[in-house]
Amino acid sequence: MGLFDEWKIKRECAKSGRKKEYDEYKKSKEAYITEKNMHERYLQKAKLSFEEVKKIHSTSSREYLTALDEVNRWTYAVSEDELKLEFIRPNNAEDIKYREQIIDKFSGEISKILLGDTSIRFHGTPIYFTREILKSGGIFSSSSRFDGYDSSTDLEDEISVTTAETINRTLSFFTDFYAFSRCLPAGCLFVLRDNGAVDSELVKYASMKSFKFREQPERILGICTTEENILRVKGWLKQYGYDENIVYTYEQFLNVAKTLKKENKDRVPEEDSEKQGYQSEIVDEVELINMLEESEENEYLENKGKTR
Repeated sequence: MGLFDEWKIKRECAKSGRKKEYDEYKKSKEAYITEKNMHERYLQKAKLSFEEVKKIHSTSSREYLTALDEVNRWTYAVSEDELKLEFIRPNNAEDIKYREQIIDKFSGEISKILLGDTSIRFHGTPIYFTREILKSGGIFSSSSRFDGYDSSTDLEDEISVTTAETINRTLSFFTDFYAFSRCLPAGCLFVLRDNGAVDSELVKYASMKSFKFREQPERILGICTTEENILRVKGWLKQYGYDENIVYTYEQFLNVAKTLKKENKDRVPEEDSEKQGYQSEIVDEVELINMLEESEENEYLENKGKTR
């Protein structure tokens, strides 16, 4: 962002009486720049160390793999720092109020509409990763994007998801609704159709197999986001060759969800045994979570999908 762009932001905040928001923005941006500079130093150090390791260790050695992982770790960190700096902006009071209220509201409504339907999965991600997902053509684990580096517990060919009954976790932990504390927009919620038997077993692990969006576009049921992001996401969808009409506000998607539920009801009688399997998997997932102490559950969820 150039000096003129910064001047425009400051001027717009001054005109709208948002001096406090502008000061918070400047403070957050300075913190991000400091963090990025630190990560770049770590990356440079890791690269130098890796070059030395390559001279004396084979590519299958533990020393080689550890050094490579360090390079990928800091490459990932710097990449995310750059994206955050691209998307940071001053907060808006109305946006914050909406984000604080929508989690419980949407979670409650969608769980009622899609009760018992585990074929529809939800994946949350920050706004800056939303663009990268659409650009790359799918949601893939960090290990497949950063030469084996794992930033989450996802397997290489799997992604973290929840169902309508457990969606509150995705919204609370992974959709950046509270990122206004760092002056970032809210993220996006990808609504995806599972792949039948391939994914039905994975529901109890809060996962599903990753897939290429352009090969199976019908499985992208929608992308939910805040009003601030609608035009931005529409532009990305058009730019990268998707149907730009699949992006919705959370309220708009509730109406879409009702039609999805009707479609599923029409399909279910043909596969009674599969329906029974879905019901048992819901129970399995509840039992799995009940086995975890509350503190362990929070730690597990925070590590599960921070990625992406």
